[in-house]
Amino acid sequence: MTAIFDFIGSIFGYVLEWFYDLTRNYGVAIILFTIFTRIILIPITVSQQKSSAKMARLRPKMDELKQKYGNDRDKYNEEVSKLYQKEGVSTSGGCLPMLIQFPIIIGLFSAMRQPLSLVLHQSKDVIVKLAEKLGVEVAKNAYYEIELIAKLKENCSDAVFEGLGFTDVAIDKIQNMIEGGAFNFLGIDLLSTPEFFGNKAFILTVAVVIAQFLSLYITQKYITPMQQTPGCNPIFMNIGLTAMIGWFSLQFPAAISLYYTISSAIAPAQSYFVNRFYNAARLSALAEAKRMARIKQDEAVIIDSVNAQKGKKEFLPDYSNINNDDAGKKKKKK
Repeated sequence: MTAIFDFIGSIFGYVLEWFYDLTRNYGVAIILFTIFTRIILIPITVSQQKSSAKMARLRPKMDELKQKYGNDRDKYNEEVSKLYQKEGVSTSGGCLPMLIQFPIIIGLFSAMRQPLSLVLHQSKDVIVKLAEKLGVEVAKNAYYEIELIAKLKENCSDAVFEGLGFTDVAIDKIQNMIEGGAFNFLGIDLLSTPEFFGNKAFILTVAVVIAQFLSLYITQKYITPMQQTPGCNPIFMNIGLTAMIGWFSLQFPAAISLYYTISSAIAPAQSYFVNRFYNAARLSALAEAKRMARIKQDEAVIIDSVNAQKGKKEFLPDYSNINNDDAGKKKKKK
């Protein structure tokens, strides 16, 4: 599993490295990375919105099926499955966006705790040798690269890297990142773990809590109001989810909190624009228009089939009355 996480982290590490080379600051690189991931996830968000709109449109029909079949769960599930198939609804439509976003979080987390190997793409073997040389515990230590960077901040001279297999280019990249203050963002060390009112990194914990709560509140109240569920208060749900995110932020490097803060700040604007063009009412109207078009198309096919079986009939003028009138006139003349 660790190898898979490292592979995903390495992929996102290339993106982070590109943004870092562009800005020379890890914090700004994370902000650009967050915006980038939000943009590439727009099609997934639209797909989720479409799926939610379809489910909302089918809710009355599902309620009818539930009343009709009562406690017969097998029959109810069978009819619901037929309804989904008929209406083109995918049951995985709502889960897919979350499943796709999960590797992004895993990849970013891996890149944050292993910036030397996954962002600068240095060999892990030489990094381990350097860590052991500077007295950093490697075994069963997921954050040994962060601790190594802390050691290198005290001494990052060329002599530290001698005899370990680092190339001159690699040494320059590491020295420029550490001595250039790349991990310092607005006075906050992004590789440090926030402590409850114990260091500056805790500012990002406060920021992510505020951003997360406001994002959920604005999205649910003004953009996509939630359908009230009996016994379920969305405000309390938001408080619970926000508290959980805040607690997580205290367990990981501050860079993760920065990502969540920017992501939460962008979410309402993204939801607004997606909902503007893909809201439930508009999607329901489009679905109804497509349904009517399919009905007309089916009717046209049936009519064409009936005409083909009977043979094509041509409607010509009726001259029978004209002939009869001529015959009558001839009789009168005689």
